[in-house]
Formats: sequence, structure tokens, C-alpha cells
Amino acid sequence: MKFESQICTTKEQSERLLALGLKKETADMYITNMSIKGINYTDDWQIGSIPYCNAISIWNSQGLQLEKTAWNIIPAWSLHRLMEIYTNGFSDSNWNMAQFNWNILIDCIECRIHEGYCNKEYLE
Repeated sequence: MKFESQICTTKEQSERLLALGLKKETADMYITNMSIKGINYTDDWQIGSIPYCNAISIWNSQGLQLEKTAWNIIPAWSLHRLMEIYTNGFSDSNWNMAQFNWNILIDCIECRIHEGYCNKEYLE
């Protein structure tokens, strides 16, 4: 089984959100091109599962200076965080977080399984 789900915003999507004025502090993940080969090397973009601000704090607490490397750390947002920003961040929003409640989603999946609409490859 191969899922093509996106864990968080891509580098381009993140840059677009930043250009729109979204604060870095709202990012619940990060993307980096750090390499284990050393500070003068970069790797493909990798996802970090801690908030962007925490990643920067860890970096700074070690006395590391990002600007002296070839690396970048970019804020990234999970789908859930973007939904939270959408529902709570706009005064004219008619939605509320209950529409994105994980338990409701699991209830919907349960119904689809019982109705026979779930891809059999996903079930034991």
C-alpha cells in the first residue's frame, strides 16, 4: 500500500502562506534541507514534527547560527492546523472546529466500513 497523503504544507505552500502574512509562530511543523554530511551540504527537504518555533529554539540553544550554513528551516502547517486557523482565525467564518473533530471523522470512517464502501486493501 502506498499513500500519497501530504503530511504538511510543501516548501512552496509554506512560502505562500508566509507571503500572505501568516505568522511563523502558528506553524506546528517545519521543513528543512539539513544534511548529515555537514553544514555546507543540503539534502532533499525533510519534515520535522515539532512546531517551527521549537525547532528554532533548539537550534539557538545549541549556539548554532543558521546563516552560517547552507541549510534552511521553513515553517510548515499540518492540515489540522490550517483548518484551525481557518475556523478560528477569520471573523466571518460560519464553521467551527467541531466540523473537523477527529472523533467525528473516525465515526464517518466506521460508517463507511460498515456500509462496505472502504477499500478492502485497507482492512485486515
